[in-house]
Amino acid sequence: MEDSNSGYEFFSVICDENQIVCISAGGKSNLKTVVRKLGNKPTLVIADGAAIGILSQIQ
Repeated sequence: MEDSNSGYEFFSVICDENQIVCISAGGKSNLKTVVRKLGNKPTLVIADGAAIGILSQIQ
């Protein structure tokens, strides 16, 4: 998750119900770092268009 507000709270509940780890990046500036730390683990990134647009080239 890009943020730690209502979007994170929503997905956190769903993830908890399904035994899935949900991590907040704490904002768009941290998103790339958090994704890289996860390495090769299967990952779903949820971020709004304004946040992810410039970071869409994460490699």
